[in-house]
Amino acid sequence: MKHTDIIKACKELFEDAVDWQLQEGIINEERKWESLESLKIVELTKQVFGANHARGKLANEIND
Repeated sequence: MKHTDIIKACKELFEDAVDWQLQEGIINEERKWESLESLKIVELTKQVFGANHARGKLANEIND
């Protein structure tokens, strides 16, 4: 499994947990959006992993 797949799965689980908390009245709408806002760092992480993977693959091809 790729790092990006793991990150995507974790992001989806987090979103589901936030939605469940809202439905159960544990958090309000404002807190939901604050929580989901924190996922921006997850997107950045996913992009970094993708860029690093592509760079490593390109370096391997050049060295071969």
